[in-house]
Amino acid sequence: MKTTTLIVAGVLVLLSCNNSTKETTSSTGDTTVVKEINNASDINKDVNNSNEVKDTSTAKDSKETNDDSKMQPLTWKEFTSGNDCSIEKPMTVVITSQQQLDAIWAKAFKGDSKPVKRAVDFSKSSVVAIFQGTVNTGGHSVVITSIKNNEAGGYIVDAVHKLPGKGCMSSMAIEYPYYIAVVSPAINEKTAFTIKKKETACE
Repeated sequence: MKTTTLIVAGVLVLLSCNNSTKETTSSTGDTTVVKEINNASDINKDVNNSNEVKDTSTAKDSKETNDDSKMQPLTWKEFTSGNDCSIEKPMTVVITSQQQLDAIWAKAFKGDSKPVKRAVDFSKSSVVAIFQGTVNTGGHSVVITSIKNNEAGGYIVDAVHKLPGKGCMSSMAIEYPYYIAVVSPAINEKTAFTIKKKETACE
């Protein structure tokens, strides 16, 4: 009887061990599956993050390209200049169309001796005009010295109004100095003008 009881107890112990092992295996298997799913989710997250970084970089590159195009060097060439026109008060203007150019030309040059109005491609260039208005002696002139971009997305035009200095024999003629230039690439009306007076010595 005692022997039988020991055998039954041994069988029960074996059955208990098998069940524990089975549960452990099952638990381990579930953990493995969950871990694999988490890893897959992490991979997808990494891919999405990589795409987001790439898109951000592309947008940044595009913005830098646009900024670079705005900051490209400006060149200008004299269109016409002189000291005889019909603009009696100082005026500066950026001309961005043929219609504007025609209107300014008609206002500034009313006599028979008009300067030649050459063709301008306004899709690539603009026209900058500086009129100094009425001056009471001869020997005056105006010239553009620089045209550059500014950080606000506009432009700065620097010019010099030259006038007779010490030792100069100037006439009593009334003059109307002006300077007109073609600027490339095209600029807009967001342009500030700085005109400094400079005496020209004649000694």
